[in-house]
Amino acid sequence: MKLTIKDVAHFRRTFYSFVKEVLHGKYVEPVPMVNNGYLHTLNASFDGLFLREQQSDSLLVANRTMNFGTIQPCIRTEDKLAEKRSLLHLGLFNICGYSMLDFGEMSTDEMVERTIEEFFTFYTKYLHLDPRLLRIYIFGGGTLRKITGGVIRNDEYIKSDDFSVNLWKRFGIPENQLIREYSKETFLLHLGNPLREHHVGYRNDIFMQVGDGLYEVATLNFISHQTVIENNEIIGIKKLPFYLREMAVGQERILAAIIGAHNLYALPYIKPLLEAIRQKIKDKQKALIFTDALRVIHYFFSDGWTYERLRGKRYREHRHELNKFMEIIAMYGKSLEPNDLSSFLKLNANLQSWYPVLQKGMALTIREINQFNIKLKG
Repeated sequence: MKLTIKDVAHFRRTFYSFVKEVLHGKYVEPVPMVNNGYLHTLNASFDGLFLREQQSDSLLVANRTMNFGTIQPCIRTEDKLAEKRSLLHLGLFNICGYSMLDFGEMSTDEMVERTIEEFFTFYTKYLHLDPRLLRIYIFGGGTLRKITGGVIRNDEYIKSDDFSVNLWKRFGIPENQLIREYSKETFLLHLGNPLREHHVGYRNDIFMQVGDGLYEVATLNFISHQTVIENNEIIGIKKLPFYLREMAVGQERILAAIIGAHNLYALPYIKPLLEAIRQKIKDKQKALIFTDALRVIHYFFSDGWTYERLRGKRYREHRHELNKFMEIIAMYGKSLEPNDLSSFLKLNANLQSWYPVLQKGMALTIREINQFNIKLKG
């Protein structure tokens, strides 16, 4: 199967329709790349959306019910390390997700039932995908100590998520597509970096079979508890005063799975940029890394962030993360002609018309690159 840019735009519109028609939720704008939800690095989650929509400064304090969906651009620098094992990782990616929060009584089983049903509706009725390709990782039970590899020194036992297993079976997913898992990947536990109290709950990690391999394409979170910290150490968990359930579908991952591609560089809004860059940077691996870095900084600066805005101790880690990408541009872009960067940025903007800020951010991106290169040369 071959995807076009129009197909990607249609996929994004399909997700918005799902939020409106099935969830009866509102669409909200994404949060900036730097926000209080992801303190130590560039945005890579929905935490900033939670804080903004709740008008709260804590992930544990909710002031109102919530039902929203969005497509949130994210940046993960750790994904660059994972490229050594898989070409399914990019520095810049998009999460199609929703969050629902309420204060009423809702059992974990009820949260699981609603969320799985909603995902299955999106997957089968909106995307028209084959359930036989699904592989779902579900928590199999264990102590907090075992789940966290000894980080939490507490032997409270968390029961297995049998309800998820039974519910997936009700939707026709056989036992051999359901995999028991015993880590914090399926019992959602944030253990630090930085250390702070965070949401906790069961989680389904959803993969699709692509050829002989599996692509992780989505996660479902059923959040009912929080971590408890004493003396700078997580000592256990306790119940939250609200329930929160979330679905997150990776745009790049699921589109790659749909077309049976073995890497994300085959997608129609990435492949032409990579091909143009490879005309100038002949080494394939360097061209891949340069493409990733350019996509990251183009969105980051178009999002309104500059080194000037990132001044001070508060943004030290953010500058450090940004520098990694800027150094790639400087290192691998030495042989480029002056107009090459402008050409690449224009192409990148044209390939992602759903982000019009990329057109407006081209001049700023070039300015920041030039200033960084001047400082680098000393």
